Amino acid sequence: MSQRSPVSPGAARPGTYRAVRDGVPANTPEKSPARTGPGDLTGNFVIQNLGGGAYALYAHLNNGSVRVRSGQYPLTGDVIDFR
Repeated sequence: MSQRSPVSPGAARPGTYRAVRDGVPANTPEKSPARTGPGDLTGNFVIQNLGGGAYALYAHLNNGSVRVRSGQYPLTGDVIDFR
């Protein structure tokens, strides 16, 4: 099986970033999801308000890679993190 190169995600469409978390190290195999809280399951993430009650969640981003801030308004395809 070949490994794929990481892809830097882009904004799904225009909409304000509402929550951003970076600085969470990668989970280790011995840490069980059952022992973590719901907020720990996404790791580093960005939540974007797309309008009309719709939101996008970009989760499991690499530690230290998030390049956006809460309150920013991206356009479709604007890069969220650099891998």
